[in-house]
Amino acid sequence: MRLLASLLFCLLLSGCNEDQLILRFNVSVAGESGPGINATLERALRAALVSQQIDAQRIGVRRLDGDGLAVGFSGAPLSAAERQRLQDYLGAILAARAAWNERVRLELQMERLDAEYMALMPPGEVRERMLDQLALVQPSYEVGLAFDGLPGLGDEGRLCQVEAGLDAALPRLRFFFENSSSPKKLEALVQQALPTLIIRDTLVVPHVWHFADPDLQRLVTSKQVQVHLPELGGDRLGFAIPAQETDALASCAEAMAALGRPFSLFYGAGMDRLVDVEYRWRD
Repeated sequence: MRLLASLLFCLLLSGCNEDQLILRFNVSVAGESGPGINATLERALRAALVSQQIDAQRIGVRRLDGDGLAVGFSGAPLSAAERQRLQDYLGAILAARAAWNERVRLELQMERLDAEYMALMPPGEVRERMLDQLALVQPSYEVGLAFDGLPGLGDEGRLCQVEAGLDAALPRLRFFFENSSSPKKLEALVQQALPTLIIRDTLVVPHVWHFADPDLQRLVTSKQVQVHLPELGGDRLGFAIPAQETDALASCAEAMAALGRPFSLFYGAGMDRLVDVEYRWRD
């Protein structure tokens, strides 16, 4: 099928007398309807080629079978310098994908649990059960992650978020319990004239995320991205950013991609979605 599609493309481009690129992506190249091309991806592709000093008037783009695009350059063959710039640019994208490191280490800092706060935990069986669960927690966990979830809007539309699957489950980091023994909290309840003296407390185990991928670590450290582990732990990890009021799911994907790598490798419709390239230079 690929050969047939390539031959058809050659016929459309005056008998294969032009330099060509065959590009494959891990995002659909199809337009929203009909046989067209994904408009966002095509804009990104044309802009990328122009950024490499290719004349925009020479660029022709056709859709192939699957998730492929064929790019032809009309007129004289590209110069050696132009070909080299394209190979360097596209090669750098593929190298970045190959360099993506999916490993992540969760470091738990149990020594940072505040003794006074721990004392607020309810007495009896509930307290013992929670302490037993904490005692089973290891100092650190290392897992691999794979971005496999579609972008979504969470927290009543306030967050744009994506999920990654983990190759092993992580422990719970958050514990909830009812408590009325804290004098400060009791005073606050009285001042607010609340009808109950029972409040819900939260115990969060202090922790630090260490991502092997330097780009992801930078985004997390700079707090451009929030990391969310489900309340009961598990084998899913969420990454979120504040959502704009006008965000739909499509723009949520683009917002995640706008953060740069590694998110642009898996979300949005930019050039970082490239997974394979074939150079067909005219002799």
